[in-house]
Amino acid sequence: MSSIGAYATARRGGVTLAEIDAVRGKLGSRATVAQIAKMIGRCEADVRAVLSPEAPIEAVPARTVPEQPRPQWDDRRIKLAHKMRAAGLNSAEIGEAVGCSSSSVRAFFAREQEGRADRREAEWKAGRDKFTRLWMQGATADEITAQMGWKTTKYVNQWRQKLGLPSRRRVAGSLAYAVPTKDAA
Repeated sequence: MSSIGAYATARRGGVTLAEIDAVRGKLGSRATVAQIAKMIGRCEADVRAVLSPEAPIEAVPARTVPEQPRPQWDDRRIKLAHKMRAAGLNSAEIGEAVGCSSSSVRAFFAREQEGRADRREAEWKAGRDKFTRLWMQGATADEITAQMGWKTTKYVNQWRQKLGLPSRRRVAGSLAYAVPTKDAA
């Protein structure tokens, strides 16, 4: 048997755009002319002739991945996700239960965490300003505790120290602020 015709790429003619599109579907849109020719068993010249700009080419539909709708985090989904997370389930298991991907679950919890951090920062700043104003006005520890909504007065001294406010000292029946001196240091 001779070697002529042993390779399918030696055959000439008869290449259709449908064959090329089918191969592109298998190989992907970046398939080279040589790869396409080898897959359909034709020579590269014939494939190039069909794909040349002069030849009328039908539009090749692009392979698209259907876009998944972004899950709407309604109250039911949020409650379920929080319960499942508290139970120790991972994001893939939570996503399966609420009907979305694990990356959507991770993104949801990340956005929620950012929101919490922003709220905590705002609450801290408001509380800090309120505490400082009450302290500097001379409010008692009980009054500050009531105004701040705390259950015990133990936080008053902790906050005073944390904020670097001066301590109070009773001097001859009146309230005075202790002023640090060089000798005390």
